[in-house]
Amino acid sequence: MIGVNNVDKNRLYILLLIILSAVSAFYIVTHICLSSDSLRYGLVAKEILKGNGIKVPHLWFNSSFIFINGSAYFTEQPPLFPALLAMFGGISFDDYLPAQVINFSSYLISVVVSYLILSQFLSNKFLVFISSFVIFTSFYVLRLTSSIRTEPLFIAFSLIWL
Repeated sequence: MIGVNNVDKNRLYILLLIILSAVSAFYIVTHICLSSDSLRYGLVAKEILKGNGIKVPHLWFNSSFIFINGSAYFTEQPPLFPALLAMFGGISFDDYLPAQVINFSSYLISVVVSYLILSQFLSNKFLVFISSFVIFTSFYVLRLTSSIRTEPLFIAFSLIWL
């Protein structure tokens, strides 16, 4: 009988986790939805593509918009996510592909890095696999991945930093 050593088991679990995560992430990002923040990110990305820099076309005061034609800098949130959206062409009401690519990539990176982190603390690779799978199939993580927000990217960068 052919034995399977720990390295082969580890590779098998990572491969299985990547396949399962890719399938779930693909399903989630194909049903991605907009929020008020994602509209703002999309508007800032369009201003970047126009060459105006990190600016917004309107300001928000007391439940009403004041349009200022892209002359105010976007200082409410960090500019990385709108800049990435602009690198991939920006988003619109009809085209979410850049956000889908960013969320899909962030989700997969988070799953693999969490597996690698957990494997440093647990010797049972099956338990590491199940733990990583449970974390990233939780409602909260799936809900964040299904909308155009900065949180999936932030989670991925935070896990990489750990």
